[in-house]
Amino acid sequence: MWEKRAMMSSGTNSGKRFLIIGAGNLGTSLYRLLDHLYPGTVHLYGLLEKNQFQSKYLAEDDYSNFLTIEMVNNLQVIFLAVPDDSLKEATRKLLLFKQQGRIVLHSSGALGSDELDHVRKRGAHCGSWHPMQSFPQKFLPPEHWRNIIFSFEGDEECRPFVEELTEKTDSKLLHLTVDQKLALHIAGVFTANYTTALVNLAEGILINAGIKDIPKNKILAPLLKGVAENLEKAPSDSILSGPAKRGDINVLRKHLQYLRLTQGPADTYLDMVKLLLKNPRFNIPNSAKIEEILTKFL
Repeated sequence: MWEKRAMMSSGTNSGKRFLIIGAGNLGTSLYRLLDHLYPGTVHLYGLLEKNQFQSKYLAEDDYSNFLTIEMVNNLQVIFLAVPDDSLKEATRKLLLFKQQGRIVLHSSGALGSDELDHVRKRGAHCGSWHPMQSFPQKFLPPEHWRNIIFSFEGDEECRPFVEELTEKTDSKLLHLTVDQKLALHIAGVFTANYTTALVNLAEGILINAGIKDIPKNKILAPLLKGVAENLEKAPSDSILSGPAKRGDINVLRKHLQYLRLTQGPADTYLDMVKLLLKNPRFNIPNSAKIEEILTKFL
């Protein structure tokens, strides 16, 4: 396995095998994961001074806002967990050090491994490695990484480590082309980010109606949980329910009328209905007629 080969090749170094550049939500959560899987071998690099960046999950000597030859020379894997627009700057930092034979991975979902070509030319094995997971806060526990999907695009030499990390987290790995990786990221943004935007609209409807006895997120969360559980068992076109799926034009019209009267997101609601009606995979009866009636209604 990769781990055994890496340990044999490490010799008498400081014990640090992994460097994470980027101390945001993803980077700090990755630190906790790697420190759990490979205790005492992870270093975290960030922009803040050491006395400004502390956590009960971070060992005292595992963080710095500078890099030295001694810190970098014996590393085996470097993760660039930075925003996409900071990736080039982070890559430039690595050009100050020898990279021959080292694995360098960036975590961007939208960018390919060619973003690391300058480091690749220095002898590093490079890849684009992205977890299909959201990281809403720093230092999330190792369990947050379990049973998720990782995507990888890059050099073959990176694969043994990436596959080992996937196995250790009971996750699944997609080996993708650059275009496939971008498509996956877009699908993930639709699923996670834009769903959140729609939920925010739904919360606004509850607020405007004066529904306050139970927190708005607590009201809607079971619905999302139910959708997620159903999605584990079948694709989206098999689990759709509700008035649009049934072709219940009276209910749809009533919803739109209420949203108009309360200055709610009627246009967005209608757009969502149209998306369902126009998609043949949902097989909604009389979809064209329903769309025509609803459009005239608004």
